[in-house]
Amino acid sequence: MLRIIDLSILIQTNMPNFSVLPKVKINKIRSIEKEGDEVRTIFMPSHVGTHIDAPSHQVAGGARIDELPIEKFLGNAIILNYPNKNNCDNTLISLKELERYKNKINENDIIVINTGSYKNPGSFDKFGYISQEAAKFFVDKKISLLAVDSPSVDLNVPEGKKMPVHQIILGAGIPIIEGLTNLDKIKEERFFFIGLPINIKDSDAVPCRAIAIEGLTI
Repeated sequence: MLRIIDLSILIQTNMPNFSVLPKVKINKIRSIEKEGDEVRTIFMPSHVGTHIDAPSHQVAGGARIDELPIEKFLGNAIILNYPNKNNCDNTLISLKELERYKNKINENDIIVINTGSYKNPGSFDKFGYISQEAAKFFVDKKISLLAVDSPSVDLNVPEGKKMPVHQIILGAGIPIIEGLTNLDKIKEERFFFIGLPINIKDSDAVPCRAIAIEGLTI
């Protein structure tokens, strides 16, 4: 029997995000009572909530969202569980901590990492993140997509500086999904993952609706 788990953060006005980015604003501009239909405007940065980073986010000349094959965003997935990583500073997922999964990860797998960070949705300076060595490990494994519950795979990179883990993963042409939620609801280690991007021309990132489907692999 299939079981579907929604892994996406609810998008709403003034939702938490990095302070350097503008706030989400959702406004009703037409109502059924007045105009006969209901319509809203949605203003938001490309990096907010559950979203996909394209290579162009950090790599000059890298592929943009609309240039990536749709097959990148769905497929067989494995969850790597580190659910207490958000409980202390410098919450690094190192290469050593990936040892127990190294023989379980297949080429073209989608990697979903549960750090527990999604339980602190307002924290943007303290969350689970990935070492550069771990990022290189994923590249060597030829994964299809990296998806995390943290707001970023890099931690506290100074403004104007390159993000090293983004550079490694995106530089290999591997998209990144950040801001997953509800990962503790996933009970099976392997499952089918779908995280489709909104098809926006030339975008460096877009929101996505991510789900896990237990009981299905292809």
